Amino acid sequence: MRRCPSCGLECGAGANFCSRCGANLRVGVSDDAISRMIGDYQRALRDSPHSPDLHFQLGLAYKQADLDDLAVQSFQRVCELEPTFADAHWELGAAHHRLGQAQQAICELRRALELDPAHTPARRLLERLQPSA
Repeated sequence: MRRCPSCGLECGAGANFCSRCGANLRVGVSDDAISRMIGDYQRALRDSPHSPDLHFQLGLAYKQADLDDLAVQSFQRVCELEPTFADAHWELGAAHHRLGQAQQAICELRRALELDPAHTPARRLLERLQPSA
């Protein structure tokens, strides 16, 4: 087991990203390594196309590669497959924010907080986007 340096969650030994906060668990990972991770997740999804966890990990890899349009697609798929996955709504909201899509970001952040009222990253970003919230 490996502990996430950002949020403290215990993650599986083979995890590349924290499933709670999306932190990169492989510090100093090169662009080539991220590209390989993306390819690995894409191949795994061919065998398990309905796996919310694989779509989530692929979205996190896209995020690491600054491919936010693709990250949005992956996180949207997670939300379709498992609508109560609060961290997927958080990541989707954050990706919309990075793309300058404030209304979509606010909607997803609110959903993350409905599912997990203690989701601190979602609350903080929502407060930045909507100071009166």
